[in-house]
Amino acid sequence: MKNILIIGANSKIASECAKLWAYKKNNLFLISRNKNNLKNLSLELKKNGSNIVKYKTLDLNLLKKDIRKKLEKNLVNLSKIDLVLFAFGELLDNDIKKIKLKNIHNTINLNGLITCKLIYLFSKIFLSTNKGTIATITSVSGDVIKKSNFIYGSSKSIVSNFIIGLRSNIRESKVKLIDIKPGFVNTPMTKKFKKNILWSDPQKVAKDIVSKIDSHVEIIYTPFYWRYIMAIVKLLPNKIQNKL
Repeated sequence: MKNILIIGANSKIASECAKLWAYKKNNLFLISRNKNNLKNLSLELKKNGSNIVKYKTLDLNLLKKDIRKKLEKNLVNLSKIDLVLFAFGELLDNDIKKIKLKNIHNTINLNGLITCKLIYLFSKIFLSTNKGTIATITSVSGDVIKKSNFIYGSSKSIVSNFIIGLRSNIRESKVKLIDIKPGFVNTPMTKKFKKNILWSDPQKVAKDIVSKIDSHVEIIYTPFYWRYIMAIVKLLPNKIQNKL
């Protein structure tokens, strides 16, 4: 039994992960913005078998000072957490003619900088006890930046590179840093996109995450074939990449 904290718990992938962890009788602590959704998810997780389910609403954009206190208030002592999953973010319209500078700032701040701050915070907490797992959902979009979502991809690339650098600094510890890179996933955030055979459902992706997160892998591509797709795409010249 583990104490698992999910930040961005209302996201479709995160909620599906939570359901799988609940079946295993884990204690779940949830953070997201929508209180009604959190309440409904909490009730479902208790029915699924979770021993303890607690939740609180929090707008991550407002996290500036006393971050640990705000996360812990009325929820859980963070030093007791075994696994934290970061599953929040936003997808911004990339229309150059319409996009506003403040929107670019907000997206990169939330998807990139705030995520990095939280990863660093938990790495310090876990290093104090020399145990714990930090799992962060980024994206294959951060591997190769596409014109269709270059802002989102750029923000996720910041996080993936931050994880690489931080991991090299704590390599001798037992703290695990896992970068989770889903491919195309059919969620409310991507409802406007046309779907094809490369798209996956969030249940499949969640199953991959939960099954692999306890292994020794540092990067999880899900579904698995995205590892090979991105390896090939990275070898292609930029001109060809842009035409794909």
